[in-house]
This record gives sequence, structure tokens and C-alpha cells, in this order.
Amino acid sequence: MNEKKTYKIIENIKSLLIVVLFLSAILLLYFFWTDQNPFRMSFSDFSIGGGENFERSLYVGDVLLPSRMEVVKDSGEMAVITDSARYYGSFVYVDTFLGSVRKFLTSGEIVLEEVPKEQYEEAYRFASAKCCFDYYLPGAEYLSYLGVEKLAGMENIGSIREIGFVLGAPESLLIRDGSQSKYFRIVSDQADTFVARMMADEEVQAMPNYYPISEFMGAQVENSVRLPLTIETDLAVSKASGEIDSEESERITGLARTFFGDTFDFVRKLGDASGRVTYMYGYAETVLIVDKDGSVEYKSESDASANISYFQALDMALAFIDSHSFAPESEKNMKLRPYLSDVGEILSGARGYRFEFGLKDGCCEIFCPAAPIVVEVTGGKISYYYRNVPAVEKASGKMQEAFSAVNTIALNYEKLKEVLREELSIDAIADRIVSMKYGYLVRDGEAIPAWEIALEGAGEKAYFDLYTAEPLE
Repeated sequence: MNEKKTYKIIENIKSLLIVVLFLSAILLLYFFWTDQNPFRMSFSDFSIGGGENFERSLYVGDVLLPSRMEVVKDSGEMAVITDSARYYGSFVYVDTFLGSVRKFLTSGEIVLEEVPKEQYEEAYRFASAKCCFDYYLPGAEYLSYLGVEKLAGMENIGSIREIGFVLGAPESLLIRDGSQSKYFRIVSDQADTFVARMMADEEVQAMPNYYPISEFMGAQVENSVRLPLTIETDLAVSKASGEIDSEESERITGLARTFFGDTFDFVRKLGDASGRVTYMYGYAETVLIVDKDGSVEYKSESDASANISYFQALDMALAFIDSHSFAPESEKNMKLRPYLSDVGEILSGARGYRFEFGLKDGCCEIFCPAAPIVVEVTGGKISYYYRNVPAVEKASGKMQEAFSAVNTIALNYEKLKEVLREELSIDAIADRIVSMKYGYLVRDGEAIPAWEIALEGAGEKAYFDLYTAEPLE
């Protein structure tokens, strides 16, 4: 009897091994024939569903970039780098900021400690390189992403808003926690050399200097947001259109299939007089709307309750964007790339995240009425997707100086009061400026070179012609 049981167990193990070897062979053949790199496969490669035969072009490292890098030079002047991908880079390369941080955190003994605000701010008055994030970035998860397995106290860092090195203290990595207004430093027995390399970089040293608004305005202004003295650019008025036309029925149908997959035959299609096309599955369990302006909105009810991390959710969102992109790139259009502009936690019901993306072509930003790409990941599933990405034709004129940033503020004092809906002095308005950027404003089929001013307490942003400072309504 025992011999029969032993024989049966051996046969079951053999069968199991045969199945495992068979599946392994299929997987290896998949990697071979699709030229897929198994080490670049991600969480979302196995879980997104919907799209068919798409290639990943967006990964976490492509969009998880600083909103800007602030580099204080040897002279004490500051350069502000808005196209920071080159310097921030990847932790695969040691000479990038991320590579330096990863090496710093994983090469020796490290200790985390809280420091006073005054000490933190004083350190950044001297030669330094600081990455600033205008969106939610969970501290402990970010450090884990960089390779820190265990560091006493790192769970106390809520949201990283600034992280950087100072030349005079190369054994310290400084962090500002924006969610708690706390300041930390990680001390290592390994000194870092990133700032020293930035100080020796001729391109960095030649970059335009930026100064706090407080240095341009009255003595009552305390705003530390930085503006350039002058900017030269060749941006010129160009054409802009939607990615898809509501009359392109075949393209719209093909797009819809990527969302519904095998259930597409059971989807109801509804059209209205405005040109909007709506696809609906079940009792509005899944809805896709393709509007006349070329925008796409997708909603899906989900009872999923998986507890996934910030980085897993972001990777799922990027895979979903890749699998449901529908505009072939054209040589005549700008090559716009998404970047992470805002992140919110979804706390009601199944936990999740809302990711908003802006668009750039190098350092040229595209200003849209609303975030051009939005993805919500709830309970481990995509519950919402919005896309309204303009196709902007390339255009360039002669290099010329933009209208002064500070003079644009002064000249449009009355307009900025209207945006704030408050009766304020020019000094008070200057103190309310959160950011001032330049790029293309997309409106009415055009892309117009513009200054964008964001004001604290205003529900909208103000736009002004980049060369004349005239308001752009």
C-alpha cells in the first residue's frame, strides 16, 4: 500500500514538473520572438487588460521627474532647470542625480535625523543641487524605490517635496517633507560628488540666473518664487488640433475596441447632434465617450480592492496610457511627452491614486485648459481615464527676448486682481504668485507663446503673450 502511495506521489511530481517546464518554454519563446526584455517587465504587463499588442513607451522613470532642479552656483547665483531629465536621470547611471542618491543610500551606513528649518535653509544658500516636486511623492516608498531596504524613521517622512545635496556637506542628503513641514537629513559614511560635478559643468554655469520675486518688488514682498531676468526663445505661433476627429468613424471604432476587447460586440454605441460618440457596456458599468474636440473619457465601475503601492499604481496608469494611445506621431508635429504634474490619494471606498499629467517638448511646456491626461487607479484597477492631448505643429521664428517676467506682472496688475477676485495691492498680488512659466497656450486651434501665472487662491491661471505681455483671454 505504501509503495503504491509513494509511486502515485512520484508520478504527480513528474506531471507537475512537466507542466512547469512546458510553461517556462512558452514564456522563453515569448521573450525570444517578441524581443522582450524580461528585466523590463513590470507589474502592469500582467494586469491591465483591454489593449492588444501594444508596446510600452512610458515607464515610471520617464515621468517621475522633478518639477524643477535648483542649482546654486559657486557664485551664489541660482539656475533653475525645468527640463531636468538629463541631470536627474536614472539610478542605473552613477553620474545622474538618482544614480548618486542610490549609491549614497546603499554604499555605506546611513542614519536619518530631523533638522531645524533654519539649518536646512541656510545649507541651500551655498553651492548645492536640489530637486523640487510639486506633486505628492510618498517618502518611505520613494526611498524604497531607490534601494533603501530599511532605515530607522523613514516611515515618518510623509511627502517629499525637496531632496538634494550641498557641496559643503557631501556626507548629507537633505529632504523637505511638505506634508508635515519637517526637514530631515540622511547622513552616510560615504561622501557624494554630484554637486561638485555640477559646479564643473560649463553648461550649468552658463545657464540664466533666477532671482526671488522679493528682489524685484517692494520691501513688503516676501515671495521666494524665482524668476529669470531675461529669457530668449524662438517660440512662434503655431497650429494645434485634436488627436482624433469625431468624423473618423473607423479610427474611433478601433480606439473603442482597445477599451472593451472581447466584449465589444455587446457594447451599445450612441451618437448625438454635437458629434459626441458614447460606447456603453452593461448598465453603464463601463462607459467610453469620444467628444468632438478629440477628447476621450473612460469610466469603469470596479469592486476590486487590491492594496497596491504608489509605484505599482503609477506603472499601471502608464501602461494604460500606452495601450490606449491612438495618435500616430507626425514629423510635422512637436513630440510631446507626458510628465507627472499632480497626484492625489483616493481614500473613499477602495484606496487608490489619481495621476494628472502635463505635456512638454524638451523645456517647452504646453498649457491646456485642464490636465491633458488623467488616470485614476482604484483598488488595483483603472477606474477613470481622460485624454485630450493636442497635436501641435512645429514652428520656430527668430531668437528674440521675451517680455520681462517681472514687468509682465507689473503691467497686468489689474488683470491679476480680476483673476483673484480680490482688491489687493501689487505687493500683495506678488506675494500670491505660486509659479510663472513660459511655453505654448493651446486655444481655438492655435498654440500661442505665453507666460503662465499661477496664483494662490485662484481657481484659474492667467496667461499673457510672451512677447507683448498682453492678456490672452
